[in-house]
Amino acid sequence: MISILFFIKRKKLLKDGTAPIYIRVTVKKVVAEFASGKSINPSVWLSQKGRAKGNILNNKQLNSYSDQQEYLLHDRHNNNNTTVKYLRNIGKVLHMAVSRGIITASPMQQLQLKTVEVEKEYLTAEELNKLSQTNFSIERLELVKNIFLFCCYTGLAYIDVSTLSSNDITKSNDGESWIKKARNKTNSMCHIPILTPAKAILEKYSTQRVRARVSQKSF
Repeated sequence: MISILFFIKRKKLLKDGTAPIYIRVTVKKVVAEFASGKSINPSVWLSQKGRAKGNILNNKQLNSYSDQQEYLLHDRHNNNNTTVKYLRNIGKVLHMAVSRGIITASPMQQLQLKTVEVEKEYLTAEELNKLSQTNFSIERLELVKNIFLFCCYTGLAYIDVSTLSSNDITKSNDGESWIKKARNKTNSMCHIPILTPAKAILEKYSTQRVRARVSQKSF
């Protein structure tokens, strides 16, 4: 269980009389605290709600800031792995702040963040075949369907398909067509045979007019 609490330190008032707002992150009974970089007049702070009272513009902005944290946890219903990803990204920013001397230490170092293995669902051959045989009257939806199918037939991510060009397609000694390109995320080379249904999609969208609709360099 992960929780985020906003609170102020009344005994550490700043020179202007405001109290610094801190954020407390709790993950499986492990607690980390760090400054939010914001402050507020203690008299308008609601400790039980972790919010500022009143309709003053500054107070509204502070409440909006805290609502964004609540939004990620509760409104979006993030699971463990997604939450861990966000916290790790926060940790990277704090690590940069430490290396640049902005803060002396990162509170995220105290957190033991672990992802859990999940079973990913996939389309069955029957479902994939049913989708391929479904025709949409709206051209845009038909294009989206075929791009998705092409991703399934090749194992490429959308970003890789959107940057695919004729230069990435080669033929082997036996005359079969292959995709040879560097993946956008890892920059590692991939060698993928172009199956018959994937080849049919390539041939359908081989004109420059359609290619421009998908991406500047797609297909």
